[in-house]
Formats: sequence, structure tokens, C-alpha cells
Amino acid sequence: MSRQCERSLLDRLGLDEALVPSSEVESRLGRTERRVLDVFFGGVGHEVGLSLPQGLSEVIRAAVALERQEGRVEAAEALLAHHLDHIPTVLLLQWNTDTAVGRRLFHEPVEPRAWRWLGTGLAGWSALLARSGVEAGSAQPVLASMLAGEVVWSAQYARTFFGRSQPMLVVYPPQLEALEGQGHEAAAWAPVFDGHLAGAWLHELGHFGPERAALFPYLDEAVAGYLGMAAWPGAVFPAAGQPGGLWGWPAFTQVGQAMARLFGLEAVVRAQAGVMPWEEVLGAGLLRAMERLWWEAYQARREVSFHPDTRRPDRWVRLMELAASGVEVEAVTAAELDGPPPKEVEGVEGDRALVRETLLHAVSSACLVKRPGLCASSLAAMEVPSRPIRIEFAEARCELEGGSPAGLHVVPWAWASRLRRAGVRALEVRLSSVVPEALEAAAAALEGSEGGRVSAPGFEVSAVR
Repeated sequence: MSRQCERSLLDRLGLDEALVPSSEVESRLGRTERRVLDVFFGGVGHEVGLSLPQGLSEVIRAAVALERQEGRVEAAEALLAHHLDHIPTVLLLQWNTDTAVGRRLFHEPVEPRAWRWLGTGLAGWSALLARSGVEAGSAQPVLASMLAGEVVWSAQYARTFFGRSQPMLVVYPPQLEALEGQGHEAAAWAPVFDGHLAGAWLHELGHFGPERAALFPYLDEAVAGYLGMAAWPGAVFPAAGQPGGLWGWPAFTQVGQAMARLFGLEAVVRAQAGVMPWEEVLGAGLLRAMERLWWEAYQARREVSFHPDTRRPDRWVRLMELAASGVEVEAVTAAELDGPPPKEVEGVEGDRALVRETLLHAVSSACLVKRPGLCASSLAAMEVPSRPIRIEFAEARCELEGGSPAGLHVVPWAWASRLRRAGVRALEVRLSSVVPEALEAAAAALEGSEGGRVSAPGFEVSAVR
């Protein structure tokens, strides 16, 4: 455990722990479970045993303590109701669904390793852990169980980081009802579940277990999202014929990817798994700066999700690039991160393979659209954009001309600086295909660009001077 984590989050933020004792959180969760089972199921439903992982419990307590310290009693109660009443209720409704498809999904044995897409991702996760020197049986027992044979989803989900406090992604009660209406025979449900759940489960595995010392919520999601995508890219960027990726996740995954690019993928996996202190990977100064900037952003916006900066991934990427270049970041401000970084950053690209991957994901992100039909609010598809993709070097960011539905994607400042020094203001990418081969070739052309025009099957890259 790092020295930073030896003190509670409330203590580090200067908040009085007595304002929100942990017993208040635990007792309220217990009342929520009893109330939901009594009201909806006559007291005889599947019990979850609601509980919060320590990291999430501390974040909720800190946010509530802030409101109470400021005399905002109603705001404090709204936070408690959201995280300890409403969200856990949806989890309990999932476990106790009256739909046949839900009962089959949560409470009957399945063999996920045999599923086409999830099985591919589980193999990817296994390889990622092995590459990082992490033993799956101890650090990720859910993955080990999935790879071993048949499992029951509810029992495995309960062992995940959010498994006893938040519902499983993509199969909320309205989505289960919609699936029920499709009327599949029992034997046909495996590929349906595979299509809806592969990305969600691969992401969930990235949070590992509830006992680890987690980063604050936005950064924890960023790392978990990226590692799930590293195990199987289709979890975020689905190729033709693959099920939908998780909609909106590039806002998180690009930050986790930047961390892996700058500090080492294997080290990030080990720290996220809880077998290596984050302080050894990122450094104490960067950790303190990240926590302080997140808390400042939260105080300004009071997002109930605790993700106040999802539309500003550039700030987090620039902060890590500064730290990786040797610049002291402990006192850096958000305003400073909005301006051009110092010259030292121009020499820090990080892992070259992940530089190209960053460019691939930047271009791919501009091709994402919400998937039509069932689960449209949760899943994404890829399509050829009608507008050019523009990479502006003044700010080192990529998005569709006029704005991307999935938001901006940051590119490495050092790579952008090289072309900017050559007199290039921007690169424009025009796509005629989103097959993986065309996108990978476009990323390779971008990585090696000297500012000239490149045209090949599926894409064209041109410079703006």
C-alpha cells in the first residue's frame, strides 16, 4: 500500500470523518436491501448482501461530508439516496427479475469461455495478466472461474468491484424486458447474451476485486476501460460483424491508454490488480496532483457520478505527459493544463507501439455512432464518417470536423510537436472504409507522416499548413 493510501480519502481532503461515519453507509444499504425485497418480492427474493468497496465508500462519504460541511443538507441526502437507495435497487431488481431471459442470464449455468466474443476477450485478458506477471487465480478469480468452465453470472458478478452495489451494465430491467420480447428459444440465447455482455464483462474485469486500493472513480474507470479494450478492442471499437462496443468509453479509455503509453502497460496492470502500489508506477507527486485536480473538478460540478471531467480527457493526458517528462506537477493547476505544455514534453512519446495505437483509436473514435435498436443508449457501432477527421496540432486533439458524437480524442503531444515544427497545422483524414485493415493503415500513415499527402485503399491523409 502506498503512503498516500495509508490515510483515508476524507483525511487527505481535510474533511471530518465524523460527518459521515462508515456505519451510516453500511446500515442504509442494509435497509435498502430489506425494503426492496419486502416491497417488490414479499421478502423472499435473491439476497445480494449489498456492500460498497472501500474506495467507492470513501468517495461517497467525502462527497456527502462536503455537502454537510457546507450546510447543504438536501444535496447530501440526494447523494446518499442515489448511491445507497436508487442504484442498489436496480441491482436487486436485476437479480430478482421476473423475466425468463433474466432468470436464465443471472441464475442458470453458462460457459462464457465457449462464447465467440466473450471467449476471445477472456483469452485476451488471460494473456494480458500473464504478460504483466499477475496470477489470475489470486488477483482476478472471476476471470479464472470463467476460463475454468461453467459459472452462474450472479455469483461471479457479486465478486467484482461493483458487484454488490451497482447493476451489471447493458442488462438493466428495461433492456431485459426488451430481450424477453424477442422470444428466442433457450438454445439461442447464448449468442444474444454474448453480443450484449461481452464488452461490459471485459470492462468489469478491469476493476478487479473490491478489496484493492482503487484510484478515484474517473481514473479507475479510465484504466478499467482501457484494459478491457486491450483484452479485446471490439469492447469499444466493434468491427463489422462484431456486437456493439460500449458507447462513450473513449472519454475514459484514452486516459487509461495514455497512462499505459507513458508509464508501462504491465506496470499499470499490476497496480490496477493491487499487486503493486500506484505510487511506484506514477510517483507520489502525480498521484497527489491527480487526486487534488479531480476533487477540485468535483467541487465545481458536483456530478453525482463523480466523473466531472469526462469531456476534458486532454487535461489528464497532458498532466501525465508533464510528469513523465520530469516536470514537477504536484502544484499544477487546471488552467495551466489548458495551455501549451513546456518544451520538455516534446521529447516524451512513451511506448512507440502505443503511440500508433493512440492514433488508431483517435481515428476510430471519430467513427463511432450510437447503435440503433435495442440497447441503443449503451452500445456503439462504427460507420464511415461523412466529414473529414481533423487532427489539430496546436492542441494535439482529434475529432470530426464540426465535432464527434463520441467527443474529442487526445493525441501524443510529442508526436504532434514534431509535425508542428515542420510547419503543419493539422492533418485531415478522409475514410472510405472502417474495416480494421484500413484504420490500422491510416494510423501507420499518421505515425510516420512528414506532412505530405498519403492515399491508400480505405483512407486519405492530407496536411493543412
